[in-house]
Amino acid sequence: MQNRVGYNKRIFKINKFRTMMLGAEQKTKDLEHLNEVSGPVFKIKNDPRITTVGKLLRKTSIDELPQLFKRAER
Repeated sequence: MQNRVGYNKRIFKINKFRTMMLGAEQKTKDLEHLNEVSGPVFKIKNDPRITTVGKLLRKTSIDELPQLFKRAER
């Protein structure tokens, strides 16, 4: 479960499958020279931080599936 910022800066919770290895965020700095996009986006073709299962999840868009199920508000 992650918190995200949406429309009008409203925070909402989102479920996602993890497709990258643990500690991927910390490795970003070491891979900055491979970034293919300018601005706030970080994109690398064949990103080495993506796991084997993660590649399959992303290719089939299954990593987005949890977004279809909204968690019941408490």
